[in-house]
Amino acid sequence: MLGHSLGGQLAALFLSRHDFGIQGLILMAACSVHPSGWTGWQYWRLRLVIPSFAAISKILGYFPGDKIGFGGKAARQHLLDWCGQGRSGRYEPAGTDFNYEAALAQLRLPTLAISIQDDHLATPLAMKNLYGKFHPSAPITAIEYKRQDAGFESLNHFNWARRPSGHLPLLADWINR
Repeated sequence: MLGHSLGGQLAALFLSRHDFGIQGLILMAACSVHPSGWTGWQYWRLRLVIPSFAAISKILGYFPGDKIGFGGKAARQHLLDWCGQGRSGRYEPAGTDFNYEAALAQLRLPTLAISIQDDHLATPLAMKNLYGKFHPSAPITAIEYKRQDAGFESLNHFNWARRPSGHLPLLADWINR
């Protein structure tokens, strides 16, 4: 199973709760959004953004990411859960009593964690804050997808998928091993 960004977080949460015979997880720029995954101004920016996004979502009843320039329009609870994980570092979505933290700690799937060079939205440390929640025996392969691998200079958190010739060999190599 492959998940990018929030999709990678959701894939990990899903696989921690359900066993459908999935044999591996690929996290593409997927991370915990807790500020401890960043340094310098990015750390402080997140410390300000998280409560601001939560307040905006509560006041408006939804999150206008399309107008703010962060993601797209999103449901209120979606952003409140995202902000909650950012504040505490824990996955505790509203409306469930399932202990995702305990379930993640039991996740032993082989995992390929691909960070993207200079990606300020999912740093290698922030990614480790996600897959570091998995069982200590989970085989984790962490690699960085670089601009020269992608074949274009403007590689970022979102555009990596536009040129699959760069990342498909990385995926195929890991899957074949």
